[in-house]
Amino acid sequence: MNAVACRGGKLVALDWKTSNGLYPEYALQVAAYAKALGEMTGNPVTEAWAVRLEKASPEFEARRVVDLDTAFIAFRAALYLWRAMQGKLLGEGT
Repeated sequence: MNAVACRGGKLVALDWKTSNGLYPEYALQVAAYAKALGEMTGNPVTEAWAVRLEKASPEFEARRVVDLDTAFIAFRAALYLWRAMQGKLLGEGT
């Protein structure tokens, strides 16, 4: 997360990107940041945005995460899948 803002007294998480596009997985990442920020501050984050900055010009593109709860669930699912693919779910053989 690159910035925290306030809108109407509520916290907003912002994550800057310098990629060629705004990809769906960015919603998962910024939702995880928002969840962590809410837990650290005790104030729930009600909005999260991914903001893509152009590398060669002052242009930008911003997209709001539509559903933070669903995006965070998807983040957790991706984390569990990654752990499974790393072999961290099976114990040692006997």
